[in-house]
Amino acid sequence: MYVSQTQKAGKLYVEPVRLTGKLTYTPEQNGLIERFFRSLKEECVWQQQFESFEEGQKAINRWIRWYNEGRPHQALQYRSPRQYRNEQRSQVA
Repeated sequence: MYVSQTQKAGKLYVEPVRLTGKLTYTPEQNGLIERFFRSLKEECVWQQQFESFEEGQKAINRWIRWYNEGRPHQALQYRSPRQYRNEQRSQVA
């Protein structure tokens, strides 16, 4: 049994909630993050053999920074997020 909180007339009430069915996760529920992790694995992790956990962590951090700043994205007409932001700023200014 789970608990839900509701507010009525300025007072907080705690009510029991019964869940029915099984909560399952499928990749289709969050396609964006699934695609991100696929790209991370294909473009970074599977391309290298890391000597240590720390080395892998640094490489992944560098890749994520590049992904968020420099990697061309199809949704941005194959521009990097940095290029897209700069273009948006120049249109506003």
